Amino acid sequence: MLSVDRIGLIRKVCGELDVVSLTAFAVAAVHRVLPVYRIYGEVHPDIRGHEAAHDALAAIPQLPRRLPGVTRGRVARKVEIALAGASRDLGVVRWRTRPDVAESMVAEVISAVVLVLNSWKSPSVEGCCQAVVTALAVDAAWGDDSRVHYGQLLRDARELSRPEGFDLPDAYRALLFRAQQESAVHLQRMRSLLV
Repeated sequence: MLSVDRIGLIRKVCGELDVVSLTAFAVAAVHRVLPVYRIYGEVHPDIRGHEAAHDALAAIPQLPRRLPGVTRGRVARKVEIALAGASRDLGVVRWRTRPDVAESMVAEVISAVVLVLNSWKSPSVEGCCQAVVTALAVDAAWGDDSRVHYGQLLRDARELSRPEGFDLPDAYRALLFRAQQESAVHLQRMRSLLV
């Protein structure tokens, strides 16, 4: 269970970031737990939305970087495809007859994916903040107190709150790259649970 103090600090951080930085912050938080969705889908072939979710989450931080061929329309299409798959998968997981730790965790991850993607479509501080808190809840489902992920989030927030002149597009790229590396712990945990 997440402490009220930690949730309060996350909410404070979310309220202080501009909308683009907040979205990058939430995307990184969700990306750290995304392997839970991937491994669950490998074991349960009826859960197929991980790849589309990954593609959409990777595309969102590319927009501020103004990469060739990356347009809001293309990212929006990826987000719509990911939302459709994640919403379907969440319905399937929630209808499992005997949910266990794996189902609890994947439901949290898919919920976080849906929250952050919807918050990108219609910018929402509350939606991004809820996505971050939901991603942290995945650690709680393991019985972990989420200190490591929480510390990573605070570090991310400090980096995104730097003064003017800081190269934010590079920060977004570095943030996503680091979040993908830091997701290895969730990949290993889910593999040990399901494979």
